[in-house]
Amino acid sequence: MPIYEDGNGRLVFAGTRVPIETLFDYVARGKTLEEFLKDFPDVSRQDAIAIVKATIARLTEPTTEPVEPIAKKSHEPNA
Repeated sequence: MPIYEDGNGRLVFAGTRVPIETLFDYVARGKTLEEFLKDFPDVSRQDAIAIVKATIARLTEPTTEPVEPIAKKSHEPNA
């Protein structure tokens, strides 16, 4: 796997200081893989794709443990 843990407990792309979560932050903001790779040239396309595939595999593997539902954010204004 093209990742390792830095000294602060964060998972980063191997050989870089780029946190894995940065890739997912880009996706969450609607950015493309191309934009991510352009902004972080030390991360290889192969490594980024491997992380996405590994994450998908992990999220879709069967589990026997109960999973907590994700809380829905309220769109109501604060009173």
